Amino acid sequence: IRILDSLGELHRCGLHHGDFAERNVLINDNDIRIIDFDQPVYHDCDSQATFEFRSGVGQRIPDVTEFGCPALWEICRSDMAIWG
Repeated sequence: IRILDSLGELHRCGLHHGDFAERNVLINDNDIRIIDFDQPVYHDCDSQATFEFRSGVGQRIPDVTEFGCPALWEICRSDMAIWG
């Protein structure tokens, strides 16, 4: 969730990583660093989403338009699998 918070901050600043993967996240104690910005995509992000892990059958995946950012929505849905 803290990784998604960091990605969300980048998006709100107008930057989509372009190649987000576990290999591009460094964690040292409580410090999270996202690296490898060789494929950035600049965009306007309308997402004000906050992230929380909701595991389990029947959990509602938010609508992508309601979420506000298709790129972040896809990372949450597939790469990070935060929605059951």
